[in-house]
Amino acid sequence: MMNKKGKWEWDYNAQIIVDEYKGIILSSYITQNPTDHFELIPSIEQLESNLK
Repeated sequence: MMNKKGKWEWDYNAQIIVDEYKGIILSSYITQNPTDHFELIPSIEQLESNLK
């Protein structure tokens, strides 16, 4: 991704789903998408896969 100085840099976006009551991480992964706009459905699909 191009930074403010016009140089390329590696950027990652961590996605984590946590059980609010127990504080346990249920699902996590890293993506190179700069925003979270399209990450809800893949996060839910991974959560369903982990809970099976």
